[in-house]
Amino acid sequence: MIELFEIRVRKKIDFVNTFYFWSGQHKFNMIDFTLLPDKCLVAYKNEVPVYCVWIWETNSATAIPTFFMCNPEVKDRKGGLDALITGMCDYAKKRYFKMLFVPTSSSVIANKLRKLGFADGDENFGQFFKRL
Repeated sequence: MIELFEIRVRKKIDFVNTFYFWSGQHKFNMIDFTLLPDKCLVAYKNEVPVYCVWIWETNSATAIPTFFMCNPEVKDRKGGLDALITGMCDYAKKRYFKMLFVPTSSSVIANKLRKLGFADGDENFGQFFKRL
């Protein structure tokens, strides 16, 4: 359930080691530290980080969240991704962004985005948009 999760903004320097650990557990390629934005949003359940997404805050009215990741050690993640995406939208609205552009190649993420009101961008490119 969405209400079981708390969304927190974390600084890159404070969360990147956890992100790298999760990446290694999933056997994903490591993303260079300098390529990540300064902030990431993390969904916590009972003080345990469950999901995260990095969010680029551009100098336009568009924010770009990407690199969704889950904690592979948490088995009960139900509702966490929905909570993270909803929290991501709320965060962007509070920061006065008018549009979210979400690039992803994950069908799981894509289906959740569609379910939560995001529209597909260009065909076959894994682009999703949401007006805030």
